[in-house]
Amino acid sequence: AAGEVALQSMPDNVELLVWATVFAERLGDDAQGQAYGARARAQFGGDEARYQILLGSDRFQAGDLDGAAAAAEIASRLAPDDPQVYFLVGNVAEARGDIRGAMDAFARAGELADVDNPQLAVVSKMRYGMLLQQLQIMPDSAFPAPEDAGATETPGDVTPTP
Repeated sequence: AAGEVALQSMPDNVELLVWATVFAERLGDDAQGQAYGARARAQFGGDEARYQILLGSDRFQAGDLDGAAAAAEIASRLAPDDPQVYFLVGNVAEARGDIRGAMDAFARAGELADVDNPQLAVVSKMRYGMLLQQLQIMPDSAFPAPEDAGATETPGDVTPTP
């Protein structure tokens, strides 16, 4: 209800539209979610990758890891060199306990963001460093071996190849 009120006063606000999409999905109202998604897409002017990154980030914040991973997969096909794709993949991987996958994604995000987005580069590198510390203090048995990572659905599966 509060979202509808906000959208009435700011009907073209893309962030509100994407959040409304996520809320409708979470409530099982697929038709309304698709309608909000279409309105949000229109605000992106055809930049589907940007839409998918924002959708994935909002899904992640709402606790929908599978939805976030799906959006990251689509975004990675559309914009394989976008550091925000890798940052999203890293967030999902970390939340799923795939520390190595998260580290790889954050490292790639930091590399790609260095020139154009120094703030994202710094945050990505900090996240990488924090995970590296975790990896050093946790027993090896707490982390899946790299060859086992593909055996289950993990964010590593959506990490685009450079």
